[in-house]
Amino acid sequence: MTPLKVYCDLFSGYTFRSPLNVDKTAVGVIQLKDVDSRTGEITYSGWANAPGFSGSARYYLQERDLLLVAKGVNSMAFMYEKDQHDYPHVVASGGFIVIRPLAEHLYPPYLLWYLNLPESQLAFKRLQAGTTVLNLSITALHNFTLKVPPLHKQQSIGDTYLLNREHQRLSRERDEKWLQLFNHQINNLI
Repeated sequence: MTPLKVYCDLFSGYTFRSPLNVDKTAVGVIQLKDVDSRTGEITYSGWANAPGFSGSARYYLQERDLLLVAKGVNSMAFMYEKDQHDYPHVVASGGFIVIRPLAEHLYPPYLLWYLNLPESQLAFKRLQAGTTVLNLSITALHNFTLKVPPLHKQQSIGDTYLLNREHQRLSRERDEKWLQLFNHQINNLI
């Protein structure tokens, strides 16, 4: 078991001091409302943005950065995919911890799978602190340990996990369309 900090750069999402708006010419902002813990997906539309973003370029998300929810009872991880939107740059809001895996040691989809395991989620609950709103700190996360198999095994596990998520998404879509068809057919009988 290896501490997460050995294979990843971890930092807090950016905390904004001014209101955000909707305009795709500025820096896109992923907020807690833009992730779906039920599906494990980021919603890539309707993001707020930060015109005149004055934070460091370090906050710009890179392909396959992981966003771990740092506030509340759910600490799910989500993977950022740059090709899913039109913003030139995107940052995560302060409700997230950004985890940037070192590609030569850790395959991001594998880490995504590992962070979302029930055992990992339970460990995060033990690491959280706070009275009203539970928070997961970067300091606590630095010492979170994980199993790091050889890279080829990580790729196999991570790719299988992503395929399973896509299968689940397609199944949900099929079920929704089936229900629409069913309701349409029943309405035609009335």
